[in-house]
Amino acid sequence: MKIYMRINNHDDCGKLQSDLDRFVKYFNLLGISLNISKYKIMTFSRKRSLIVHSYNLIGSILLHVDNYVIDLGFKFNNTLDSCSHIDMICCKALKALGFVMRLTKEFSLNNADPNTASGSLQLERVQRKFLKYASFILGIQCPPHTRLDSSLKGSLP
Repeated sequence: MKIYMRINNHDDCGKLQSDLDRFVKYFNLLGISLNISKYKIMTFSRKRSLIVHSYNLIGSILLHVDNYVIDLGFKFNNTLDSCSHIDMICCKALKALGFVMRLTKEFSLNNADPNTASGSLQLERVQRKFLKYASFILGIQCPPHTRLDSSLKGSLP
């Protein structure tokens, strides 16, 4: 649940606190307990001087987050700038790419040994599937491939 309000002065801080109090009363009426440690306060602004106020739920002061918060997979920072979210996504994508590249290196090492031909074919299948998906997403034509090289047919168990 997200509660937000435009804060222009200290009176607005009091209004937000009363909204938080009504929120607690509503959940108490429903018989739902609140895990206070999961609730945080974050101020979104590009101003240099912010109105700072301590908000509380059920007598516990809420933690104020300064840098960023990740909510539903999106990284919000205090200026609502999307650069930090894009950085996070690129980092995850580069990790996945590194995994694929390591797989490719393993495949090329195992490819020289005829005893691991079936393992190499399994690795190649995974790589082809990934490349086919990536080419579909990027709109690149993926040429058809041959299922099994005739030179490998005799070496398979």
